[in-house]
Amino acid sequence: MISAFSPCQITGFFKLHYSKNFLFSGSTGAGICIANGVKTSVKLKPSQKTKFQIQINDKLTNDAIVSKFVARTLTSMLNQHYEISIKHYSDVPIGCGYGSSGSAALSLVYALNEALNMGLSQEKAAQIAHVAEIKCRTGLGTVLSLYHGGAQLRLNPGAPGIGKVLKFNSNNSIIATFTLGNLSTKDILLNPAVPSFVNNIGQILLQQFTDNPSVDLFLNLSRYFALSLNFFPYQLYQFMKLADRYDIVCSMNMFGHSIFSIIKSNEKAEFYNLFRKSNIKAKLIFSNIDNNGARLL
Repeated sequence: MISAFSPCQITGFFKLHYSKNFLFSGSTGAGICIANGVKTSVKLKPSQKTKFQIQINDKLTNDAIVSKFVARTLTSMLNQHYEISIKHYSDVPIGCGYGSSGSAALSLVYALNEALNMGLSQEKAAQIAHVAEIKCRTGLGTVLSLYHGGAQLRLNPGAPGIGKVLKFNSNNSIIATFTLGNLSTKDILLNPAVPSFVNNIGQILLQQFTDNPSVDLFLNLSRYFALSLNFFPYQLYQFMKLADRYDIVCSMNMFGHSIFSIIKSNEKAEFYNLFRKSNIKAKLIFSNIDNNGARLL
C-alpha cells in the first residue's frame, strides 16, 4: 500500500483566470495551507479490466468525481489493467471551504504515480491534479497552493510549474476554524454573475496585498472580500462581530459556510472561550500552518 498526504488550504480572496488550456487556468489570490489535510492510500492488483473502489473516511462513494478523473487519467497511460482500491482520510469537513477535493486529487496522484511506477515528476503529477479540479469545477488555484504549502500569494495563475506563488511570513501562527456546512464551489463558479464581481474586488485587494503581504493584512482583506460577496450566514456574522470585541479578526473560507482566524498560540484559550460563548454547534479546529506542501508518506 502506498500513501501520500496533502495539506488542506483556506483561501481568503482571489481573482479568477480562465484559459482554453486548463494548465493555464486558475486563480491569483492569497491563502494559507493548514496541517490538517487528506491522506490517501492506494492498493492495486492486476486485473482483466481497470476498476476503482473509492472510500472516503472508510465509506464507499461513487461521488468522488475528481478522484475518478485522476485515476482514469493515470491508468489510461498504461497498457495493463488494475483493480485499484483508493482510500481517502480527511480530517477536515468536506465541501466546506478547506480545499479537500484538491487535497484528495493531489495526494492521490502522488500515491498512484508511485504505486504504478509511472516515473512522473511531482510537478507533472500535480499538473494532472490541477486539470482534474478545473475540469470538475471543484477549484481553481487550490492545487498550486497545496503543491507549495505555507502562507502564500498566488502571483500568476496556472498549474504547478506554470503558476507562481510568493510565500509570506506567518510567524508560527495557528489557524482557528469551524464550519456550519457546505457551500458548493461548482455552483458558485457556474453562476454567471460571480466572475466579474469577484474579479473586480479581487484585483483591488491583490494590488493592496502585493505591496506589503502579512498575516494581519491577509485577514483584513479576506474579511472585506467575504463581506463584499455577502455569503456570510448570520450565525457566522454574529460570531465575527463577537470576536471583534476581543480584537480577533475573523473571515469566511472561500467557499464554505466556515469561519477562520489566524491567532497566536497564547490566544487559543481565548478563542475557545469565545466559541463556547457563541453556543454554535460545530467542531472547532486548531491547526498549525503546513509549510511543506503535499508529499509521499
